[in-house]
Amino acid sequence: MKKVGGSAGAKGVAARVLIHEFGKKSNRPKDPKTSEDEKKKTSRRGEHVINNNVLKVFRTMIDRFAAKIGSNASQLLANKEHTAAYQAYYAPLPEATTQSIRYAMVAHIPEDDHYIDANATAYGAAIGIISETVVTYMYDYYSNNSYNAPVVDRSITDLVRLLNESQLYVDEYAKQYWLHHGGSEALFEESRQQVLHMFRRLCAPTSGENEAKQWVRDLTGHT
Repeated sequence: MKKVGGSAGAKGVAARVLIHEFGKKSNRPKDPKTSEDEKKKTSRRGEHVINNNVLKVFRTMIDRFAAKIGSNASQLLANKEHTAAYQAYYAPLPEATTQSIRYAMVAHIPEDDHYIDANATAYGAAIGIISETVVTYMYDYYSNNSYNAPVVDRSITDLVRLLNESQLYVDEYAKQYWLHHGGSEALFEESRQQVLHMFRRLCAPTSGENEAKQWVRDLTGHT
């Protein structure tokens, strides 16, 4: 038990350092510029101000946990519409926020602009670390296999805090372009706050414990 806890703690420290470094490197001025070799081709559908992945990250975590225990999420969530796990899987954010992220907060940047999403790689790496940590936490809680809640739980809390402080899910270039072309600061801030609170649910919701533990209970009946 102690050996596994120490390993989890070491991984948590490494992950926190990595995300912190990503956050520092990803900070860009309000009118970010890049060199020609950093330029990224813009998408025809536009560039999302808040990374679209935030809409499905909880779903991915639950899918991975379900697969890890030899099942699938749709089966485990059948007839459980009023549970936290069901909401996290199908509607992790308010519908208005989901629509804003998908369709309203989109920057249509010209192809000849020197555009780069400075946070894309950092966000992908950070969310990968967080997802792995949460799924491992869920599985260890479910199986009580080398379960060490305080160490792993603290890692999740620290990772989420760093993710939110760095706002790695925000494409700063797209945000500034969108704001300068009719976008609403109030809409962005409302959506950002909803995403921030969504990720915080992995740490300490109103029940006093992280939501990932409740997902396990909802999915498996674990007590």
